[in-house]
Amino acid sequence: MLNAKRDENVRHQWLRSSQINMFGAAFSYISFTDCNQQSQVCNNEGITRYPTWKDSAGNKYVGAQSFSSLGQISGCQAPS
Repeated sequence: MLNAKRDENVRHQWLRSSQINMFGAAFSYISFTDCNQQSQVCNNEGITRYPTWKDSAGNKYVGAQSFSSLGQISGCQAPS
């Protein structure tokens, strides 16, 4: 029998670590909230799925994003 809650938690951990690893040391420049540690912040922001990226205008983008996608969202050119 599958454990949906456990499977979702494993998926969340994988997505989070894959996004963090994608940036390497540059991830330190990203404002990051761990919803497992700060659930009230995420509840207040209406974040229910992970990862969720939020731009300066408050628009939310759910799911893992590529450098290209994040570049379009932020207006920054993605590395080639």
